[in-house]
Amino acid sequence: MSKLSAKDILTQSKSTLEQWQPKWEAQAKENSVFVAESKTSHKELIMLGTGKTSIVCAMGASLEHLIPVIAKYAGNESVEVSCVDKAFGPLMEAGITPKYVFVADGNVSYEKYCQPWVDRSEGVNLICNVSANPLWPKNWKGKRYFYV
Repeated sequence: MSKLSAKDILTQSKSTLEQWQPKWEAQAKENSVFVAESKTSHKELIMLGTGKTSIVCAMGASLEHLIPVIAKYAGNESVEVSCVDKAFGPLMEAGITPKYVFVADGNVSYEKYCQPWVDRSEGVNLICNVSANPLWPKNWKGKRYFYV
């Protein structure tokens, strides 16, 4: 397998930007309202979790298999669970409430991956890209933090 050259990566990046820029800009504009409302800063997160064990959950075939292991440790005060957007629902269904949920992609379905559990998102921190699907921060009950 050959490595991608810097030129290949730049070409891919430009192509991606050309394809998605209008949607990202529109969503960032809509999310700007939530950014202003939130009055949160990444500085609030500095050093949180120091001395704790972090379980970070992605969405994949292994998540379902590992949920019992995650549940075993999730109730411990010295453990914090974080997850990507698509893993939020499976964790909530298993009775595991993550401390942080990360949304990076502008196309992650709110209806499929968040809406069924959003009413239980109080106390859960949403770490959200400014160009993400605006329905996530609009309906989230916990604190919302934004990044570029």
